[in-house]
Amino acid sequence: MVFYIDNLERYGFFSRFFDAITGCGYRVSIITASYSVYFKSRLKKIDAHVVSDVDILKFEVINQDWSSFHEVKAGYQDESMASKLYTVSYCFADRVFANRYVKKCFIFNGSSSVAKAIADCAKDRSVETLFFELANIPGKIFIDPEGVNAKSLLYKNIGILDEVEVDYEEFERWKSGYLSSCLRPKQAALASKFRFEYLIDWVGFCFFRVLDQSNKSYVSRGLSKVMRKSIVAETRDVRIVKPYLLFPCQVNNDTQLTLNSSIGNIEGIKIASEMAKSASLELLVKLHPAETDVDHVRDICHQVNYCDGTLLSKGDTLELVYESDKVVTINSSVGLMAVILGKDVEFLGESIYSQLTGDRLSKFIIRYLLDVDYFSKEDLSIEITKSFFRSSFESMASPK
Repeated sequence: MVFYIDNLERYGFFSRFFDAITGCGYRVSIITASYSVYFKSRLKKIDAHVVSDVDILKFEVINQDWSSFHEVKAGYQDESMASKLYTVSYCFADRVFANRYVKKCFIFNGSSSVAKAIADCAKDRSVETLFFELANIPGKIFIDPEGVNAKSLLYKNIGILDEVEVDYEEFERWKSGYLSSCLRPKQAALASKFRFEYLIDWVGFCFFRVLDQSNKSYVSRGLSKVMRKSIVAETRDVRIVKPYLLFPCQVNNDTQLTLNSSIGNIEGIKIASEMAKSASLELLVKLHPAETDVDHVRDICHQVNYCDGTLLSKGDTLELVYESDKVVTINSSVGLMAVILGKDVEFLGESIYSQLTGDRLSKFIIRYLLDVDYFSKEDLSIEITKSFFRSSFESMASPK
């Protein structure tokens, strides 16, 4: 089993079923472009390979539409950097696959230059790949054989949900528990913390020729993680006027925006403002709790003020959705929350959530998503780990 692991948080998730995988008779191999992941893997005596430019001149550049890559659109890489990362990563992955019998390849999200290269290499070598993503639902994980969100096989074949059965009482029990326990997304709480792994990655970049994946300096990346409080302080919370239309902002460099939408937060606020006016509703804009781009936050503030709206930097999102008269989102997971609550919700970008109408919502949550808590520290059982050997489509074929 080959894993592409891009940071220590992902390592923590995937490592929870390493023991079960070896217990099933398979070996674990890791490909990474992060020296901190490589360093930890080697300490754990795991077969690991770090992407570096030691012999980059031996690789013939692979042609792709670099302008369509997430990091290029987000401004983290120019096309030359994306080309270099993709080519070297593909060739490294090809070496790993060539020297092993690989049953599965596991990739989280899959939108980065390195991840795309490894996924393409796996496809060319007929190695089945599973893509993982946060379901933004407590205790659930999204897995798909082609990609995540609007790139997933499920998005292209949403009708498959119509063919499976679901226990509606189980869904209502789940919904009741969800509404009583839904809190601020846990990944947002991690956004403001400086992680020691950045220092280790910097060492790998400076001394071991590990390829850098961003044109931003390590100092600026580290500082952006600790500037959250000062950014939030620049916004002010005011009294909420009802009835209102809620527009939840997304992180400016979110792959959902760069890959699955033709508009960003500023354009979204403009559209939401017009919808609010036509429906005689107040405009309420919720800043994303993980946003660290100071300039973008200021742009949002200016746009909200221009539209005579209200900007919130904090507050319980579930309560805001519950009290709203309408929700407009580009393709945020807050849209899924609105669908679960039965709200009038409109999606401005491509989103799998927009297709979860009628019975599809309950079937998606109960039958498609797997019962794995991303944030747990407990190792996964062999039984649960075996479910990763199948896609969610195969899992739905048998009753739960």
